[in-house]
Amino acid sequence: MFTVSALSWRAVCQCTHEDIENYIKKLQENGLAAKGFNEVLSGIRHFFKFLEVKGHIKNVPFRAEYYWKKELPVHHDRSVEYEVYMEIMQKLHLFPEHLRCMFLHLWCIGLRASEVCILKGNAYYRQGEDAWIQVYQVKMKTYKRVPIPEGLYRIMQVYLKKNQIGSDEYIFKDSHDGAFKYQTFRCQMIKFCKENGIAGGNYIFQSHDYRHTVATMFYDNEVSIQSIRDYLGHAYEEMTQQYIDYMPRKLAEANEEYFNAPEHDLAYSLRKGENDG
Repeated sequence: MFTVSALSWRAVCQCTHEDIENYIKKLQENGLAAKGFNEVLSGIRHFFKFLEVKGHIKNVPFRAEYYWKKELPVHHDRSVEYEVYMEIMQKLHLFPEHLRCMFLHLWCIGLRASEVCILKGNAYYRQGEDAWIQVYQVKMKTYKRVPIPEGLYRIMQVYLKKNQIGSDEYIFKDSHDGAFKYQTFRCQMIKFCKENGIAGGNYIFQSHDYRHTVATMFYDNEVSIQSIRDYLGHAYEEMTQQYIDYMPRKLAEANEEYFNAPEHDLAYSLRKGENDG
């Protein structure tokens, strides 16, 4: 790795474009996958940017974008099947109250489970006639605000009042009144899904699958990639595209539908041109 531990501080500050280029060539020879290679380059660039801001160097000695490798989006098709999540919804009254509420945040708005675990009493608010939620994204280290279904807003108002949860308290707490642990949430969901025979008792709950489900449902209802990106809290559209399952198939179907239309057929266009001529 290209780190300060490998070089003295003075040597790092004196690195030239040629030094960086030689190091990048070694990285390329190591056969790193595109994603890993780009992450290493980004880390080096951020470090040199830090040195530049602190006044230790005049400028970053290389342009990372010249070397980045093209990353092909990988689709894991992780959306939860309709029959599975509908069965959970039908049996949700059999689950403990806290699990019911936590699950709804995944199913309705595609939050990360880590975000649900640290929600506080002041997370919900109204803006005009619409209900909203304010969420701290641990991964992005920033807040996001998105609209939520009216039903979820009302359910949570009842839950907050019933459990006397203050505006600055965690909504879902562990035994020490701290934030609910993700692993505890997942283990409890797996347990109650099995006990209630979800998918014949064979369903293994994975919280992140519901982010894929929400993204895919939005896309199927013609919501733009940009809007889905903002709703999920992604920094880049490429990441959002990986959450929209079956996208390659959908693009192929859209492509086939377009070219099957007579007005888009090449032979039709040529014949039309001849007739017009």
